[in-house]
Amino acid sequence: MRRAGAGVAMVLALIAPAGWLPARADAAEALASFKAGRYLEASAEIQAVVDRSPGYAYGHFLLGHCMLKRRLVADADREFRLALNLDPSRAEYYQGLALALNASGNWPFTVRAATEGLVRAQDPRTRYALLAIRGYAWGALRRWDDAVADLETAQRICRHPTIRPS
Repeated sequence: MRRAGAGVAMVLALIAPAGWLPARADAAEALASFKAGRYLEASAEIQAVVDRSPGYAYGHFLLGHCMLKRRLVADADREFRLALNLDPSRAEYYQGLALALNASGNWPFTVRAATEGLVRAQDPRTRYALLAIRGYAWGALRRWDDAVADLETAQRICRHPTIRPS
């Protein structure tokens, strides 16, 4: 009996890592589709990955970007929020949410999401993007001083020789 239990444990130990390989391969294929501009295909591939691994925050983040590219703003908002619920420490996830909120015209919440992201942002490119998004949202709210401050800060970041916004 003991030997059978050890055999089952060994088989499970061998199968478990193998189960992760297809998900990673699918994620790589989905990212390649996204970069190639095949957003519908990328959405389907990423959806399959997050269906198998619902705790994969980066998958929800990528799916949110696919939804934004397909102009499915409410779906993008939902996916970015799922990513943030799973990992609230990533500034990029707040940037994605801010983009979705911006696309929906929800300026106060765009400002809030961008501000939350800025608190966590270490990378200058991410800071640049969050400041630009927040600056435009401040402008939409006619908060001109805040808009100018954010956009000037973003411009100073952009002028740095090592920073090139994408």
